Amino acid sequence: MSLSERFRRPERHPYPMPAVVDLATADADIAAMCDHVRTTGDWRAAAAFLESMPLGRPDQVDRRDLASTALSALAQASPGWFAGWETAEPRSAFVLSIRADLWVAKAWKVRGSGYASTVSPAAFREFSRILESADAAARAAVEADPQSGDAWMTWMQVGMGQGVGRAEFDRRWQGLTAAAPHHRFGHNVALQIKCEKWYGSHDEMFAFARTAAAAAPAGSPLKLLPVQAHVEYVLRAARDESFSRGTYWNSAEVRPEVLAAQAAWEARPAPGPTDLHEYSLLAYAQAQSGRWRETGALFTAAGHRVVRYPWSYMPSTYLGIVHGLVEQDRKS
Repeated sequence: MSLSERFRRPERHPYPMPAVVDLATADADIAAMCDHVRTTGDWRAAAAFLESMPLGRPDQVDRRDLASTALSALAQASPGWFAGWETAEPRSAFVLSIRADLWVAKAWKVRGSGYASTVSPAAFREFSRILESADAAARAAVEADPQSGDAWMTWMQVGMGQGVGRAEFDRRWQGLTAAAPHHRFGHNVALQIKCEKWYGSHDEMFAFARTAAAAAPAGSPLKLLPVQAHVEYVLRAARDESFSRGTYWNSAEVRPEVLAAQAAWEARPAPGPTDLHEYSLLAYAQAQSGRWRETGALFTAAGHRVVRYPWSYMPSTYLGIVHGLVEQDRKS
């Protein structure tokens, strides 16, 4: 059913509050695999699951990335099974990528998410020390399997924390795109690197997003990169109290681009593994625009679920406020 049909046929029962869920474990098969590994310690099941996804298909590349992300989170919470895998296959690219992810998570936990001015010198030193271990693991993962887009992406993420030069970022990006040209979350990392809050500028970010979207296959989630660029722009622009989110999102320059990106993604031939991420992104853009009916339609399409990004850019009460306005509009 198209979104326009959803608009004409609203639900009449109480409208559910969207649940904030983890994108990776929203996939029932990934969740079941993780539950099995958690309860049995069977790391071979994790390895087999990752190996079962063919790298020649972009959707399976993205799904393997989600599974690897879920396993990294599981290894943080329940490290015993991963220790067994690491002992048995220390040079596995999967193991090394997950190990690098674990070091990255530990490093950012030490540093915190605040601006650099809020971080103590001691925390910075420990952050840098831990990232050296992450860098070694990520580098080894790339060497073990240069065709793993996930390994290259992890190495890019390590580089963000270390502040490696742009030439090195570009080299790692070239490695990623050679291995997985349409890697959804690899493009997310590249967009972050090119945005103003990291190492780039608004102009560079938008140029990257639009170029990548134009080159992406029909229906690719990469068609939505310009929407993400607008989200990142607003995050910075809204620091000026005179900036109006609604005016920006509804402007003659922005709204047509958002709708065109949405239409290009909706042309996909079948549901994809990152759909919940894309619905969440689009619902956020529509909510920022004050378009409550469109927001509600996207919530419904997503099964009344969202993921943290980009909703975490707003106060924790924002989703509830949006839900109330969607429900109010629905009843009017």
